[in-house]
Amino acid sequence: PPWQVMGEKDMEKNVEAEKKRRERIRLGLDSTSSGRNNDASRQKADVSGSSRLISATDRSMISWKRFRPDSACSNLVMVGAYLDKTLPPSLGVPEVAFLGRSNVGKSSLLNRLAFKAGGDTARVGKTPGATASVNLYAMLGQQKKKEGGPGAGDGKPILGFADLPGFGYAKLSKDTKESVEEAAESYLGKRRELALGVLLVDSRRVPNADDRAVLAALYDMGVPLVVVATKSDKLKANEVAPAMKTIREGLGLPEGQPLRVSGVTGEGIKELWRIILDACESRVS
Repeated sequence: PPWQVMGEKDMEKNVEAEKKRRERIRLGLDSTSSGRNNDASRQKADVSGSSRLISATDRSMISWKRFRPDSACSNLVMVGAYLDKTLPPSLGVPEVAFLGRSNVGKSSLLNRLAFKAGGDTARVGKTPGATASVNLYAMLGQQKKKEGGPGAGDGKPILGFADLPGFGYAKLSKDTKESVEEAAESYLGKRRELALGVLLVDSRRVPNADDRAVLAALYDMGVPLVVVATKSDKLKANEVAPAMKTIREGLGLPEGQPLRVSGVTGEGIKELWRIILDACESRVS
């Protein structure tokens, strides 16, 4: 310290000690921190309180782990329906958004993905295009037996499914249509938990301008995407390859897409689960 007066002999001792320390470092006998008070324990920052700066849902998101769909799911529950710019509450887990034209089979596919879990089923409108909100569902994991007693029940959310409003020929008023579009755009553009967008197209239909516009919008937003061809069980064996080629060329997709699935037979569901879980791992890594 500047107020401490050091004698000439003490100064000489310090100079000699420093010379010896540097010589030992040069010879590799000591490290640069030897003899000083800046050891590793002092140099290491104290981050013990850093986790308190992260919300509980963010901590849950960071700690998310891949699971087995055939055994880890206990229930599917609806969290709520959301319109305008109101975003759903965070579940603390990755989410997957399902998009497609009216009557393309979004709800049926979602129910097939979760059919072993039981619980709520995705809302199926009586009128095509009747889904006029962002419907968020939570897939719950198995509760640990030690937490729930002898019979393990529903656990915490392990994945979120967002059923977005169908586009196409929905019979909605102008104001409702604007509100629906705003809700979908807000979710896709601002949802931090969104890991994957699943664009559904009907295997029996030729992609139209709406399909291409939604695909382009997802690309522009940077949303990871897979295109899925639904209702494949409605095709005859000799119709499958031409139908997939029509969709691939109509949307400009790479080889391997679209993924052919059926909510009735379960075709493609296992592969779709793999894609979903891969995307979720990428999102939290």
